[in-house]
Amino acid sequence: MSVDESIDSIARRLMQDGIPDSEIEARLKQQGFSSTVAAAAVSRAIDWSAARKDMTVGGVVFIAGVVITVGSMALVGSGGTYVLVWGAIVFGAIQFMRGYSQMKKVEEAEVEATSDTSRDEPPPEFESLPAESPPSLLSIRWIWWLAGAALVVFGGYVASQITKGNMHW
Repeated sequence: MSVDESIDSIARRLMQDGIPDSEIEARLKQQGFSSTVAAAAVSRAIDWSAARKDMTVGGVVFIAGVVITVGSMALVGSGGTYVLVWGAIVFGAIQFMRGYSQMKKVEEAEVEATSDTSRDEPPPEFESLPAESPPSLLSIRWIWWLAGAALVVFGGYVASQITKGNMHW
């Protein structure tokens, strides 16, 4: 792990623990990072947190929209009226993709920052800081699988309803 990857991990972990931005920046400076690099790491942590929130909210709204739509179709049976919550499905998908795009930008900024020499002095030991980093974009792959599965189920159900003549396209 490079020095800058660890500063981003530290900033994210402290932010997840509810520590204010100014305190995170002060702690990073105490660890020997320059004020510019510490401020940049805090800024990336803020952006990463916002991106993760957008992805979570978008995924939940999308899945809720699909579940409500499929549930109402299943309850109605043939020939009835059902609820198509297309607004929630579209909003959730857009919100999720917006968060994903933000997350990719943050990751690119972190990669660019790895070439920076960020310490004013030799690195001290990180005894009091957590060793593991927060979940990366790859560890939230389950959201993609869940959203994809929901979309496949929804599409299959709609196709079967059209085939049966219960829904007109």
